[in-house]
Amino acid sequence: MPSTFLVALSSAATLSTLLLFLGARRALTTARRANALLRTEITRLTAENTRLRNDTVTGLLLRKPWTDAARDVLPSLRRPAVLFVDVNKLKPLNDTISHRAGDRLLSEIAARLRAQLGEKALLGRIGGDEFVALLDLDAVHDWKSTLRSTVAACRVEVAGLVCGAAFGLARPVDIARQDEGTTSTPSRAALVSGSRLDRLMHAADLAMNRAKDRCRRDNLVVAMEFYGAGDPPVPLELDHDPEDRARDVAAVPKVVRAER
Repeated sequence: MPSTFLVALSSAATLSTLLLFLGARRALTTARRANALLRTEITRLTAENTRLRNDTVTGLLLRKPWTDAARDVLPSLRRPAVLFVDVNKLKPLNDTISHRAGDRLLSEIAARLRAQLGEKALLGRIGGDEFVALLDLDAVHDWKSTLRSTVAACRVEVAGLVCGAAFGLARPVDIARQDEGTTSTPSRAALVSGSRLDRLMHAADLAMNRAKDRCRRDNLVVAMEFYGAGDPPVPLELDHDPEDRARDVAAVPKVVRAER
């Protein structure tokens, strides 16, 4: 009798262990499935985040992510500068050859900007044919020579058409000089605002617009201009409409109102 009881007890223990093992195995399988689904979802979300942050043609940051990153970085730069780049002849390339050829041009310009300016430049594509870079000139060896090399490197031939870009550079010191020259009693706040990202971008865009005019007038493939005395002063407060462009503002004819 005791022997039968022990056998029954042993069998019950074995069955209980087996059930526990099977339950643990099922739980492990479920956990593995859940982890696999989680990894898949993380991969999907990462790809979606990249798609929303980065341009699919050039791999550069899009306008909003670039602006957010630039605002975070700007206060830590010793000698900041914004380089605005507008690609020449993109529309003729798209219209007469193909949009694929246009994408090749954009991709090549982006690659050359990366190669010339290095990892220390925050690069972005902020419009159809527009690129922007936030630089710390202290971190760029012989920055004037580097910029000249960058401009020259962006002469690109695609499908037999020689294309390039117009460049405009603006520094806070350039904006401050304009503020001093156009304001009777410039406040410290006004001069400090010269380093704000929106004013730097506006100034660089104005300089780039001058370079664009040179390209059209003199039939140049590439050209570069610095923001300076020849450009309109940058307003202390700018409209933050992302569609606003310095060149659009400059193109609006001034309305002269009679004094009463």
